[in-house]
Amino acid sequence: MGKKQEPRETTQQKTFRDVLEHFDNAMLVTRSSDGVMRGRPMAIARSEGDGTLWFFTSIESGKVDEILTEPRCAAVMQGPLRYLSLSGRAELVRDRKKIDDLWQRSYEAWFKQGKDDPYLALIHFVAEEGEYWDSSGTKGLRYAFEVAKALARGSTLDVSKLETNNARVSLS
Repeated sequence: MGKKQEPRETTQQKTFRDVLEHFDNAMLVTRSSDGVMRGRPMAIARSEGDGTLWFFTSIESGKVDEILTEPRCAAVMQGPLRYLSLSGRAELVRDRKKIDDLWQRSYEAWFKQGKDDPYLALIHFVAEEGEYWDSSGTKGLRYAFEVAKALARGSTLDVSKLETNNARVSLS
């Protein structure tokens, strides 16, 4: 019997991974008990190619109660020419080995007792679906050219002339 072949990565999955690698921060969006959506900037401790994200947090944070009540949430990232939106689920993790593995000295700015802070925890975000927009490289130059042309002519941007690198990717 031969080895089972892994499914081939699609172009969209590869682009998704490439776009994800450009981000160090995300807006983590949770739902409060009264149904209000709340977004908070979070440093990404680790991102994995499948859309899994890890964040450090304090168990005293309001987002922890929100995640425990409603684990469905989103993570949104934006850069000059790249954008990414992830929908998925989050859970609280208090695993000492994982905390040690992901810890960076810079996190001491938020946790004065360092990785031994008794309130320290991880948020493990598992993406189910992602969507990206990538206007880097020649696509970005073409976009800038078309915007400048529309402004010079006093017209609106003709998006049909743009090569859009946008896709929705199933991650579960």
